[in-house]
Amino acid sequence: MNDCIRVGARQECIVRKVENADTVCVCNQTYCDDFPALKRPKSGFLTVYESNKAGERFKETELQFGSTIDSTADQTVVVTIDKTQKYQTIFGFGGAFTDTTGQMLKTVNQSLADLLIDSYFSDNGIEYSMARIPIAGTDFSDRPYSYDDVDGDLELKHFALQKEDLEWKIPYIQRALKVSPHKIKFFGSPWSPPSWMKTNHMFNHGGELRGTVGGEYYQSWANYFVK
Repeated sequence: MNDCIRVGARQECIVRKVENADTVCVCNQTYCDDFPALKRPKSGFLTVYESNKAGERFKETELQFGSTIDSTADQTVVVTIDKTQKYQTIFGFGGAFTDTTGQMLKTVNQSLADLLIDSYFSDNGIEYSMARIPIAGTDFSDRPYSYDDVDGDLELKHFALQKEDLEWKIPYIQRALKVSPHKIKFFGSPWSPPSWMKTNHMFNHGGELRGTVGGEYYQSWANYFVK
């Protein structure tokens, strides 16, 4: 396999040709390419960052908005922006701190794991500013679990974080907080209630919360969210 260097990022992409696949950028415990320093475009301009199959990595192009269209040019796409019309607010962009991701990061050298988190959250990366944290396990977890798997524990006396949180989520969340130039917004989202709270007593295959709306299972599930 032949390696070469493509210019674009602050640290260049060391390209590696992979059989039956596109080119990839080498990232190991001693070296990773990173994103160009982000800057606010001048008024009337926009900045495009492009990575493509030809091997260009974070190629930076500055484009200028125009009020007229050159009919002689090869115009394939025309974008018209009405700055007076607003539809919604974007709170940020991000990913998820799943235990599965943390489990994989735990298998590599700590320096490489740090570089991977940095590539998403630091100012040397793409500066994610949001992250979802699954409340307990998900469909990709190594095992099915919740934060209270004691059948009938409506008072949640056995509620507790699990090894997945302590080893595979929290350390990487802390790393992201350390390197991010932003105040990261986090939100929790459950994949399933504890299985004993559900009509099918399973984490998957559907099922509903037991009891009636406003009943003890609904209250316990609400308390679970608070905890």
